[in-house]
Amino acid sequence: MLDPEQRRVVVKLGTNTLCNPDGLPDAELLRSLAEEIHLLRSEGHQILVVSSGAIGSGRAALRLPETPQDVPTRQACAAVGQHRLMQAWDDALRRHKTAAAQVLVTADTFEVRRRYLNLRNCLESLLKLGAVPVLNENDTTSTDEIDAAFTDNDRLGALVAAKVEADLYVILSDVRGLYDKPPHLKTAKLVPEVESVTEEVLAMAGKPGKNGRGGMRSKLESTKHLTEAGVPVVIAYGREPGILHQLLHPDAAEDEEQPVRPGTWFHAVGRRDGKERWISAATPQGRILVDAGAADALRDGFHLLPAGVRGVEGQFPVESVVEVVHGEQVVARAVSQFSSRDLERCAGMQSEDARDALGVEGSVNITRKGRIILA
Repeated sequence: MLDPEQRRVVVKLGTNTLCNPDGLPDAELLRSLAEEIHLLRSEGHQILVVSSGAIGSGRAALRLPETPQDVPTRQACAAVGQHRLMQAWDDALRRHKTAAAQVLVTADTFEVRRRYLNLRNCLESLLKLGAVPVLNENDTTSTDEIDAAFTDNDRLGALVAAKVEADLYVILSDVRGLYDKPPHLKTAKLVPEVESVTEEVLAMAGKPGKNGRGGMRSKLESTKHLTEAGVPVVIAYGREPGILHQLLHPDAAEDEEQPVRPGTWFHAVGRRDGKERWISAATPQGRILVDAGAADALRDGFHLLPAGVRGVEGQFPVESVVEVVHGEQVVARAVSQFSSRDLERCAGMQSEDARDALGVEGSVNITRKGRIILA
C-alpha cells in the first residue's frame, strides 16, 4: 500500500489490454477503470493515464484486416482512431463528472528541456483543475516514435512517470506480471518482487504481443530506468476486476506484515531530482570523448574542462544531453554548455586558450549543474 504521502500514480495501458480483438477500446473495461480512478481521486490520489489504442481504433474503423506496418498507413489509422480513443475515455470519466484531457506528445517533447517544462506545467495545471490527463504519442505527425521509440507507449509511460515525479507507475498488461519463464508453460511461476532489474531479470522477458509494439522486454527496460530514477513500478493484469484498488489497497493476509498484492513489484533503487530524471530519460544527442584525468574529475564532482576533451561524436546544439565517454566506458550523462562545433574548436585547450578561441569571457566549464555519474 502506498505511504499516505505518496499520492501521484501514473497508469499505463497497452493496446492488448485496452482494446477488444476487433481493435476498438473496450467500453466496459474503461467504465470499470474510470470508476476506480474516481474512487482513488476521492481519496486524494492524483491519476495520470498513458493510453495506447489509437492505431488499433483507426484500423477497426477503416476495416483493415490487420494492423499495418508501413508508417503512412499507421499514421492514417492514428488520425482516424485518436479521437475515437479519447471519446471512449471521455464517456467513461464523464459518468463521474470528470474531464478527460487529451495530451499528445512526441520524443522531442522530452528531449528539448523547454518543451518538457511546458508539458510538465500543463500536466500540473490539469491535475490542479481536477482533470485526468490521458497521454498518447502523436502518431499522426511522428515517424521515429511510430516506428519503435515508444514501443506501444512503454517508454512514454516511464518518461511521464519520471517527469511528473510519480510515487508509483502502474503497467496494466495482458499478463499477470513477470514470470520466471514463458507464461504459457505450466511450470512458469509469477515473480512477486524484483529488487533490481538485472540482466538475469531481463532474460525472463518474452516477445512483443500480437497487436501492440511492446512486450515484456520493453516493459522491463523502461522499468529499469524508472526504478533507478527512484520510482517504484508494478506490472499487473489489466482486466482483473478492481485491479487498481487491489494494487493501492492490498488485503492483509494473516501475517499483516505481508499483504497480498497482485502483479510483480519492482523496488525503487535510487532517487534523483527533476533535472537528473530528465537527463536520465533523454536520448543522448552525441558523445564527448575525454581522457582519464577528466573522467576521474567528473567522478570526484568537478566540472569538465576543455583540456580533458579528446574528441566529439555527433552534432548537437548548446544545452543538449550528451554522454561523456572514456575509452569504451560511459562515465556520465550531462548537459553540454557548448555545441559540438565549439567543442571541436577548443578540445584539449587550457581554459585561457579556449576563451580566446571561442571569444567568450568567464568560465569555460563544459558541464555544470545537471549530470549523472554512471561509472
